[in-house]
Amino acid sequence: MPTSYEFHKIPVASVKISPTRQRKEVRDVDKLADSISRIGLLHPIIVTRENELVAGERRWRAFQLLKKEVIPVHYLDELNPTEAQLIELEENIRRVDLTWKENCLAVLDYHNLCMEVNDVWNQQLTANSAGLTKDHVGKLIRIANALKSGDSRLEEATNINAANNILKRKQKRAVQTEIAQISFVAEPDKKPEDPEKSDVKVTIKSANFLKWIESYKGRRFNFVHCDFPYGINYDKTGYSGHESYEKYDDSPEIYFELLHSLSDNVEKIFFPSAHLMFWFSMNHYQETFNLLTKAGFLVNPFPLIWHKDRGVIPDALRGPRRVYETAFFASLGDRQVIKSSPNAFYSQVKKEGHISTKPRIMLEHFFQLFVDDLTEILDPTCGSGTALAAAKLLGARRLVGLDLSKDHVETSKLAVQKVRKSQE
Repeated sequence: MPTSYEFHKIPVASVKISPTRQRKEVRDVDKLADSISRIGLLHPIIVTRENELVAGERRWRAFQLLKKEVIPVHYLDELNPTEAQLIELEENIRRVDLTWKENCLAVLDYHNLCMEVNDVWNQQLTANSAGLTKDHVGKLIRIANALKSGDSRLEEATNINAANNILKRKQKRAVQTEIAQISFVAEPDKKPEDPEKSDVKVTIKSANFLKWIESYKGRRFNFVHCDFPYGINYDKTGYSGHESYEKYDDSPEIYFELLHSLSDNVEKIFFPSAHLMFWFSMNHYQETFNLLTKAGFLVNPFPLIWHKDRGVIPDALRGPRRVYETAFFASLGDRQVIKSSPNAFYSQVKKEGHISTKPRIMLEHFFQLFVDDLTEILDPTCGSGTALAAAKLLGARRLVGLDLSKDHVETSKLAVQKVRKSQE
């Protein structure tokens, strides 16, 4: 610790260690002792007027090892405010009782202050002061900067390694997004049917996905959320009510026509690195799995599960009530998740103007796997807009929703606007 003050000398044995002092293991004392015996002590230790140690425990123990009788010291009250702050920060980065977040922030604060008072200071010098490697210090500084920027995903990490993995995944997703943007070239002589531009964040329109996909030439997506009719003729049961809005038939024929339209146009609507969340009935598990796999998706065979508070009874005399719905989690390219969330979530059923509304709270839970500020989402049957609203809440940069019903288009717009206002 460079200082302009003259040092004092006190007996080595008179230095006191507070019983509340907690710091990391003191390492390489013998190496420091050898250095001191050859070139002397470069930086005096810091003590209070009562000789209680403030900073320099490793140097003090080296003097003990060398059986020195006196040791050079600076008194804490002699230091200027900047020097005192540096001493406090240097001790903080050596404490054992800091949380991983406090540790990262302490290293960053110490490093930044050292750079302010020393033009040649660098991460290697910070590493030397903290008893860490340069690479580890670089990791702590990156995490601390992300914490200070308010990255909410890091707040949920349980340790430094988990936080670092989140940052690495986010960086990789950013690179994939940049490459995808470069690789997309619109045809200059053709006007696309739905020309979403990079500066347009929300597009919700009334359209039949089967017709829309035939002529779509716009920008692609890195996340598609599909909630097609399940193809189980639910609209012909007494459970579905009597909705008057325009909708797809819930027949197997329509389900597989929609599924084929999606799988046959993967290159048209998906970036090379992308995620898909696809809701389906267990009646069609194998056929759906096979079609998505054939289309190039890596499909997790264990579906995401929405556990509901109520459900249907296919046969009250021969089976249980079904109180869950399932969705495939699939990816293209080396698309990594943002956060590893549980594959099951419980929430109540809420029919908000649509026969198959998915609760936003449930979608928010699963969307933590896929959605961040780099996400560009397509929902080809957006219904009441809860999926688009959940994506907006998690920071998605672009939202595109389609629905047959004009009423549902307006409902979806209101759902997204409500989230937008809550974020202002």
